[in-house]
Amino acid sequence: MMTDRTRTALGLLGLGARARRLAIGVDAAREALRRGVAEALVLPSDASERARERLTPLAGHKAVAVLVGPDADALGQALGRPPVHGVAVLDRQLARGLRAYLVVADVTGRNPAGGASEVSSDLRRTSGAEANQGEKVGR
Repeated sequence: MMTDRTRTALGLLGLGARARRLAIGVDAAREALRRGVAEALVLPSDASERARERLTPLAGHKAVAVLVGPDADALGQALGRPPVHGVAVLDRQLARGLRAYLVVADVTGRNPAGGASEVSSDLRRTSGAEANQGEKVGR
């Protein structure tokens, strides 16, 4: 069952797609991250290992928030496409709005003790409110 927060996030993503402010698909999202134009990255909760391997390290390197959305089927349906395993958000305000409705994944690879650790395929998650408190202003 889909929550109201998830429905709202999917609605925002649909608006972003119609406004052409999204890079949809793993390859398009990777290119947007590489070029430095992505403001956030949305991965489905059931993202493929390939999608995670190709997108999360680059997002971490570019300091782009990784948001965990609904499953790939729901994400694709909201965007009028087959299942989607990665979406780069190109608009700063849209990314800010999505952070309020989706879970922000911790892809830094740091454990609470401060040392580095391997990021597992299960992305560690923090709530959107916690992630927004430490967000840089004026990025």
